[in-house]
Amino acid sequence: MISKFYFVVVALAVSLNLGNAFVPPKDAATTVEQIGLNYDASVSKMVVTFASFGTSETTAECWYGTSPDNLTETVSATGQTYTLKDYTSPMLFKATLDGLESGNKVYYYTVGSEALGYSKVTPFKSHPGVGTEGVTFHVYGDIGQTNNSLNTFLEVVENEEGLTGPSGGIVSMGDLSYANGDEPRWDTFGQMRQVATDHIPMLTTLGNHEWFDDQAKQFT
Repeated sequence: MISKFYFVVVALAVSLNLGNAFVPPKDAATTVEQIGLNYDASVSKMVVTFASFGTSETTAECWYGTSPDNLTETVSATGQTYTLKDYTSPMLFKATLDGLESGNKVYYYTVGSEALGYSKVTPFKSHPGVGTEGVTFHVYGDIGQTNNSLNTFLEVVENEEGLTGPSGGIVSMGDLSYANGDEPRWDTFGQMRQVATDHIPMLTTLGNHEWFDDQAKQFT
């Protein structure tokens, strides 16, 4: 008599922690958006910020490592919202990655949580290193939010991919979203810029459109 065995495989959108390596769920829904990288004062660190609508969760995480299948390091991300007039922001998270090797070493990361979902695993380059020569910076200003704005970010991505020397990331001269007090435009700007800033660090100065035009110079 031959016994028949049937195996049913059920796919679950859960993350796995295999040993010390984190494996995020594949193609799972996520509420994580507006991801941006920024250099820290220390060349061994990288700051990542992101947002999530419709959540009261104030804690998330960032997993990172030297290959997309080897995310062995983790740091906590803390979130908070702000309110201005009748607008309340999404939950705004910030985490600082540490222990990075400078010199544009490539790392991979994902951010989120079981509740929020996780972003796709994305590569980024570490700080080029203090004293490094021949560093290229992508510099722009008055970016705004138009089709031309998106095209500018896409050109930055294309130029970054074509670099043969060290990269210093993006430097913005200010006048970013042109929100001018219309707070939801900061969210649409964050969504637009993510095409570049989720893998190219961006530093920025403040322009005159980053505050209200009054004597108190309130930031928008």
